[in-house]
Amino acid sequence: MNERVMLIAWVYGDNFTGLTDAMEAMALHGLRNLLFIQPSV
Repeated sequence: MNERVMLIAWVYGDNFTGLTDAMEAMALHGLRNLLFIQPSV
């Protein structure tokens, strides 16, 4: 039996550098990433 498993992980950070480092680590292990940013007003 071949089952697909969807893993969704949320990461919340307070700076861009730390978030992109975490995304790089996940990508190196085969996880796809999306980065959502909102500029400060």
